[in-house]
Amino acid sequence: SVLVGRGGREYQDLISGVDSNPANEEHEFEPGVQRAKGEGFTVTVIPGITHPPSWISSGDALSLSTAGATAQFELIARDEYGNKRPGGDHVEVVLESLAEGSGEAVSGAVTDRSDGSYLGSYRLSQAGAYRLVVRIGTEIGAGAPFTVVVESGPAAEEMSYVYGTLAAARAGRSADVFVQTRDAYGNFLRADPALYPVGTEQLAFELCDTNPPLDSAPPEAYQRPCAGAGKREEDVTITITYGTGPGGKKLNPRTGEVYWGLYRITMFPFEEGSFYPQV
Repeated sequence: SVLVGRGGREYQDLISGVDSNPANEEHEFEPGVQRAKGEGFTVTVIPGITHPPSWISSGDALSLSTAGATAQFELIARDEYGNKRPGGDHVEVVLESLAEGSGEAVSGAVTDRSDGSYLGSYRLSQAGAYRLVVRIGTEIGAGAPFTVVVESGPAAEEMSYVYGTLAAARAGRSADVFVQTRDAYGNFLRADPALYPVGTEQLAFELCDTNPPLDSAPPEAYQRPCAGAGKREEDVTITITYGTGPGGKKLNPRTGEVYWGLYRITMFPFEEGSFYPQV
């Protein structure tokens, strides 16, 4: 229906009719024609432009990961009104170490699934805390930035090492040996002494009267005293503590953090002699 006439509403007449072709931009009005009952139009409302603050992110990798492992999380594209977008946005993921004097930022990978969802992933080999940023176009969105803690991997024997004063041990005096456990990437095992007061690794220390043939000993030999190739010295007390550094300190003065992955072995021999230590 349309209003026809000039001079204001009171001088206009309402004429009923329909537009014979509403799909085009022309006004093809036919007066006196009634549209069939139930007849209508299909209207498609498409999403608006992308709105980074409305994007949704999910996944454990936004807060926790393990050194050397590929961590993944999901992003869902939205417009300002919460409508899911079809994809096609430019998305970047960047991780920056929160440690002082850290190196350059690391870029993650983003896969556009072409359905409005994106798969983000990253792989870091250095344990520690990181800031994860999701950049959509020129804006940061999807709830970013996030703080991600990268935990150390499992202990690697070939990367762990021993140091201390054992070579200068004397009968009747204590001597310390420190075992620094590390993963395959050289990270100290990040077992918090407050949560793991005895650590997470099973360590054993022995003094042997002969040098065990470690290179040729079968695996089962390590379950026997001195790798099954010598006699163990019994006239000695041995204590193992976790998270204690030289001088009995609980915090590493170099990093200001706890002694991650560090075990102190204190030995008190009662007899003189030459022995071979085995950890």
